[in-house]
Amino acid sequence: AIPFGLEIARRSGASLELVRVYRSVVQPSVIPIPSITDAEGREQAANYLDSVATRSNDGIPISTAVLEGSVAEAIAARGMESG
Repeated sequence: AIPFGLEIARRSGASLELVRVYRSVVQPSVIPIPSITDAEGREQAANYLDSVATRSNDGIPISTAVLEGSVAEAIAARGMESG
């Protein structure tokens, strides 16, 4: 999807926002212990987006955002915020 988004942005002179939705996952066990903390998960998501933005940037303004919650709801809410 990123190559298509970049091409649309390039042709229209628009900017591009890359988002990743982080969802906390708790492993089922007697004592719930997540494999990584929420902070680590958000940081990994942000690092991934930053690396993709750096590799993909050829003059197109690219911003990134780590969202939380249900994927569809988080993306829809972000779209409403952005207009």
